[in-house]
Amino acid sequence: MLAPENPEVYIAEGYAYEIQPSFDTALVSYNKAIEIDASNVSAYVGLGHTYSLMGDMDAAWDNFQKAAELDTENKIGKIYTNLCRMGASRFTDLEDTFTNCELATDESNNPAARSEAYQILAMFDTAIGAYERAESYLSEAELLTPLDPNLYVTHARLQVAQNNPEAAETTARRAIELAPTKAVAHLTLSYALKHLERYDEATQANETALSLVDNDVSLLAGNKDQTRKNIYYNYADIYRLLGDVENEQKYVNMAEALMTPEEKERMEILEGQGTARE
Repeated sequence: MLAPENPEVYIAEGYAYEIQPSFDTALVSYNKAIEIDASNVSAYVGLGHTYSLMGDMDAAWDNFQKAAELDTENKIGKIYTNLCRMGASRFTDLEDTFTNCELATDESNNPAARSEAYQILAMFDTAIGAYERAESYLSEAELLTPLDPNLYVTHARLQVAQNNPEAAETTARRAIELAPTKAVAHLTLSYALKHLERYDEATQANETALSLVDNDVSLLAGNKDQTRKNIYYNYADIYRLLGDVENEQKYVNMAEALMTPEEKERMEILEGQGTARE
């Protein structure tokens, strides 16, 4: 039997409590492991994962960052997978996020994690107009997880950016076939329909997306508000195109009410750091 002063005892306990789930108890166990061994990477990974499940993304980020500092040889792929995923929504340091995503693509034992990292890299490249490289990343992701609905969502958004809404509609509908209750799939379909000037259908798809957010198990608690913001901004854009200024401003206000100061700097960061990567 493992001795109680062995941190692995508490790490195993923490993982078991995560599964129950009993998140507060899991945190206690992981912190006990750190009391015994302050440089235990797995304990910080456990804290990060638990906090992310609780929706405390700042605490999750801090613990994954600490784990990355301790993983000096970049051996533990799940650290970089999580930092890649979280960096995609935080936009605090784009270059670090690119690095973490690239490290995550080397996690050979986890095809789903590698595919997700490629998809996030494609998302960033779509945002800065590097479409050819985005296509390349998505091709790598497709080889790993050809039936992943997120892959089709990301590809559809690339197609919208490439001004190919017809293809984007087809791709988004494929994502919905694979995951009918995935809110971002319906939101992406709305983007495509909006670009096709089918505004009634775009509004309906947006309404479906909003109705699915609360119960969408693919969205962590910390990502639900971000998805709602995107939906509200999409409503605002549809009403802008329809010339309805009152409703446009209504939904802009609803979106901005959910924004953090860091998120308001998102486009400046993308333009400042993203362009430099070209």
